[in-house]
Amino acid sequence: MSVCIVARYRKNTIITATDRKISFGSFFSSEGNAKKLLPVRDNWVAMVAGTDISPSVPILNAIRASKKESKTVEQFAAICRDAFRQERQIAIESEVLGRYGMAMAEFKRHNAFPPNVYEHIVSQIDSVKLKCTFLFAGFDEKPAPHILTLSEPGNVQYQDRSDFWAIGAGQHNAMSSLAQYPSYNCHDSIGACVYRVIAAKLSAESARDVGRPTYIGIYCRDQRVGISLSGEIMDEVRQKWMELAARIPEDVEERILFELAACGWFVKTHPESAKGEEIRLHSASDNAFPAFKRMLDEGSKESKH
Repeated sequence: MSVCIVARYRKNTIITATDRKISFGSFFSSEGNAKKLLPVRDNWVAMVAGTDISPSVPILNAIRASKKESKTVEQFAAICRDAFRQERQIAIESEVLGRYGMAMAEFKRHNAFPPNVYEHIVSQIDSVKLKCTFLFAGFDEKPAPHILTLSEPGNVQYQDRSDFWAIGAGQHNAMSSLAQYPSYNCHDSIGACVYRVIAAKLSAESARDVGRPTYIGIYCRDQRVGISLSGEIMDEVRQKWMELAARIPEDVEERILFELAACGWFVKTHPESAKGEEIRLHSASDNAFPAFKRMLDEGSKESKH
């Protein structure tokens, strides 16, 4: 069932974390193969978790193919809701109504069944569940990013107020990690926020069916960077996390920034900010890493004087 985590950073950035494990019912599981974070529409990404994620393929395809406008988060949510309900109706017709040779619209008009048979069919319809949950993050026409979930029976919940959310088997542990004192603060540095999301993923690993390989995504509007953290780095972060619990180790935060730079991204700082606070992730040129390292070195020298 795995875990998928999303958190807002400042007013213009989204941080995500997923494992890469896929389970095949109660039979077996495979590490490092699942792609759980997918683009769906302009400035929106989707994550999926569950005991059967096969319905996610037609649902996400329907969301992508919809001709309806998605300028607002409410419009995007309506598209997601419709896609989920349509797929659930297909499942009902396949699993229940197909044996009677009818579709849902025909069943609603049909009144030839005896009451007890009709009630039995309705009970079977109610038992049909799509065993997957979606976590969406993205931007509408407003600057701030949005977080929402989609689950049975097409229920959409908006999670913007909490600044973070998680789904999957590791949901409880991940949410507890982000909420514990000091709770996740979207106005911390980008390194600190990414670390807190990674720490939430590490906390979730104690749940069954949550894999160790980790994929981190960072998204601004129209800009994306993904980091598939190596086993070496994750082992290093995991060790620091186990030693320091809720505290954020400075050296790990710096290592995360280097990982961003190595992926061709750097953090732009406001020139008038006394704290050098990050305001946006910008895509960088081929020589971004040396330039970023010089920026860090210069900041380190200034702090020592």
